[in-house]
Amino acid sequence: MAVSIRDAKRSPDDRKWIQGVYPDYLSDLAMLNTGIFPMLGEHGHREPDLLGRWFADDRSHPLMIVKDEQPAGFALIVRPPPTPQARPAIDYRLSEFFVLHKFRRLGVGRDAATLIFNRFAGQWEVTEYVRNAG
Repeated sequence: MAVSIRDAKRSPDDRKWIQGVYPDYLSDLAMLNTGIFPMLGEHGHREPDLLGRWFADDRSHPLMIVKDEQPAGFALIVRPPPTPQARPAIDYRLSEFFVLHKFRRLGVGRDAATLIFNRFAGQWEVTEYVRNAG
């Protein structure tokens, strides 16, 4: 029951899978009622443009989260541009992180996060919405 991560830029199938579950991710975010994440389709479908940038930008690392050879989620790691000297340098930002409902509460997210942090050593920026109890 191993969890692994892989570079989604290497596989057109991984990209299609992420595109297919991205609406579920947005729906989960919209249910948090933050006002930050609109309901899917509320402002038109901009997902193809957004996801296209993930796969075209050299500073982004879209990753597949895999559990027992099955796609279980995705993560987007970004290398932010250099910051002014007054701020601490950040090497990586966890921009997106999603695990399918059927894989939640099984340690998949924890294991994937550990693999990601070990693979990309450096200073991290990770933010979370405080009302997201999960």
